[in-house]
Amino acid sequence: MKESEAMVGIRCDSCPFSGVIFQELEEDDCPECDGSLQETSVLASE
Repeated sequence: MKESEAMVGIRCDSCPFSGVIFQELEEDDCPECDGSLQETSVLASE
C-alpha cells in the first residue's frame, strides 16, 4: 500500500463548482459553466 497516491483530475476555476474535481473528461470545457478546465493533481487522503 502506498502512503500517498497522486491522483490526476481536472477542475474548473471559473465557476462555483471550482472545488469539484472532474475525472476522465473528454472535453476541455467545464460541463457546468463551459469555462476552461485546468489539469490538477490532488493527493488522495484516505
